Amino acid sequence: MYLSPSPVGGAIEYPAETVMKDLAAFAVHPIKEVYRNKDCNTGQKMWDYLCVVNAVEPKRFSYSQPGFVSLNEVGEICYTEDRQGNFVYQLPGDKIWNENMLDFLRFYGK
Repeated sequence: MYLSPSPVGGAIEYPAETVMKDLAAFAVHPIKEVYRNKDCNTGQKMWDYLCVVNAVEPKRFSYSQPGFVSLNEVGEICYTEDRQGNFVYQLPGDKIWNENMLDFLRFYGK
């Protein structure tokens, strides 16, 4: 099982201005409507998209060692490294990886 932690996708910056530019060809688009009608200065976060990319192009990522996942008493996810485990999680990339991943996502998002 592959896990996609939010800090990995959260580090990929897709600013609101770029989102609007990428969607300029669409007169109506749900994401454009959100940016037009809500205060969305944060841009679009990319963690959900990385799950999809992971499913079709897993070689684009680096991963943790195998392990197990559990929930603690306050509902936090706990990862315990174990060679017998059936979970791995995506490791964060550097600035270049983040930029390349954004280019990849923008290309296929059109």
